[in-house]
Amino acid sequence: MLNKIGLNKNDELYLLGDFIDRGPYSRMVLDKIMLLKAEGYQVHCLRGNHEQMMLEAPHSDEFAAIWLRNGGNEVMQEFNALSFSDIPKKYFDFIENLDYWFEREQLLFVHAGFKLVNNVNPFELKKNMLWIRKWADQAGVEQWLNGRSVVHGHTPQTEQQIRKRFDQPELFPILNIDNGCAYEAEGMRQLCCVELTERIIYFQKNIER
Repeated sequence: MLNKIGLNKNDELYLLGDFIDRGPYSRMVLDKIMLLKAEGYQVHCLRGNHEQMMLEAPHSDEFAAIWLRNGGNEVMQEFNALSFSDIPKKYFDFIENLDYWFEREQLLFVHAGFKLVNNVNPFELKKNMLWIRKWADQAGVEQWLNGRSVVHGHTPQTEQQIRKRFDQPELFPILNIDNGCAYEAEGMRQLCCVELTERIIYFQKNIER
């Protein structure tokens, strides 16, 4: 995908989380992201629910079991780790410093979405930013956005569903670009990237398995 979009140091790249699990090379993905940042690329990284599970796994038997069941076992194998302490600290530090959301001009970037609760700032509901689904239908979303648009992931969509929203400006205010890269389903098994200045959409088939 990086080759397809021709990433350069003048671009701003927003990555929406879930860099690990449900596929090979999680460690290589993290290494690539850290290398791009070290080389001066403008890469802005968000935390996904899978990163959160990895962070909490060493401190919670419940999250350890959930994470290992959802791809954590593969990550442990990539690190040749028999325990969580065998994973180098720099990877936990990187994940710990990931943001929950970004705002740039009239654009909001988040992994999953936002929960609207009376008298509560949605940016304070961190768990929902990682896990929420079907949030676009909440009452008051349009008023809260107030002209802003949201780009998020987390809930797999088909290529057709993504294109429909992207190609129709009246539907665009909330754009889910998760194309189910880890799923063997029709219209999925791809990465999706949108270029928001020129309004171009890219899809890259999963070539890892």
